[in-house]
Amino acid sequence: MDPKLSSCPFCGGEAKFMRKKGPNETVELSIVHYPESGVVCPARWEAVCDTVEIGAEWWNKRVQHGN
Repeated sequence: MDPKLSSCPFCGGEAKFMRKKGPNETVELSIVHYPESGVVCPARWEAVCDTVEIGAEWWNKRVQHGN
């Protein structure tokens, strides 16, 4: 079960977890916030995280502060 991710305070969009290939064919876990096409959002973000819990903590803390 994934932790709850807060919606973006700027555009109302959501953050999602993605797994993608990193260097040396390793699979990286990332948390990403890409607004819908045509939406300019200052919170557009992508970060590699070690665990789902850490990624959720980063995102939720970030949107609380609005930066």
